[in-house]
Amino acid sequence: MLTSGKENYEAGEVILEEGSHGTAVYVLSSGKVEISKIVQGKKTVLEVLGPGDIFGEMSFIDPAPRSATATAIQDTALELVDKDFLDKEFNQMSSDFRQILCALVRRLRKAIPDLG
Repeated sequence: MLTSGKENYEAGEVILEEGSHGTAVYVLSSGKVEISKIVQGKKTVLEVLGPGDIFGEMSFIDPAPRSATATAIQDTALELVDKDFLDKEFNQMSSDFRQILCALVRRLRKAIPDLG
């Protein structure tokens, strides 16, 4: 996977925020990242990611606002997946397969609990 840069975050720093917009896709090189969402006014941890995990992919496929917050829970190093590389790969798929991926992301967004 082609990357376009690196970012570092200290424990406790927010990497991306629920409701924000962006198309960056991240690969976790080291550290841990908590994925959380506000549900009925309370923070709900959806997952804790470790090295090799990827996040931010839904907003690349579907430009809706981010569905969750990503926070470094340890000092964390990330690699950004190159947007031009992703665009090229995505556009090389058949239109039918792109439609399937977009439909999956829309359904996943609906399945994630709504904001409180």
